[in-house]
Amino acid sequence: MGIGFVILIHFVVIFILSCIIAFISGLLTYFISNKDKKKRKIFLAIITPFQALYSFYIILLIGGIFISETKNVDIGIGDSWYVPINNTCRILMIDLPEQAYLECNGSTLFSEVSHLQLLDDKVYGKTFKDEYFSLNLTNNISQTYTSENELKTEENITTLKLQKTEKFYADRKWEITKVASILTLIVSVILTVLGVFIFCRLVLYGWKLGFGKKKTTTNTVYSK
Repeated sequence: MGIGFVILIHFVVIFILSCIIAFISGLLTYFISNKDKKKRKIFLAIITPFQALYSFYIILLIGGIFISETKNVDIGIGDSWYVPINNTCRILMIDLPEQAYLECNGSTLFSEVSHLQLLDDKVYGKTFKDEYFSLNLTNNISQTYTSENELKTEENITTLKLQKTEKFYADRKWEITKVASILTLIVSVILTVLGVFIFCRLVLYGWKLGFGKKKTTTNTVYSK
């Protein structure tokens, strides 16, 4: 599915979830709130779930786009997934996340890749055709082998720990975007909470966002 269609589905799901939360919170507010600004409180109880969920999703989406552009990884939604191995090579998966393409400089070296392992400056893998291969990341020279034993013998490897492509992709992406993803999540939560807080203050108290009235002082004149 295209990114736009996936986002539309997400918006529909968020709308349904917001409706459920708004109904429950609005009903509870109606019965438990006092008469002071009761209508405004009910209004907030109904509206803020929509504001909070949509704000959080949109901010998170913007952060995901920024990470995608700066880290050269996919945004996480849509029908294609990709993650860099180094500056010239990457793993690309379209439609089926378990079948990957190994690309270097925009050219496909291996297709239908089922398993991968990154070890130092080399990538080892296996295809669904039971073909094994190695790729030297320093010069992009690749070799193919007919069996795992042949690969280990020729490459002088004692233990081969190949991962399924989807697991390799997930681990590699998290390794690259870990810090940025955590920061994006934190910023999304902070901005969402701040936005909801400001909106609630405006609805309840108008533009008077102060937390109390200013104290006035009077001067007393004493006469002898």
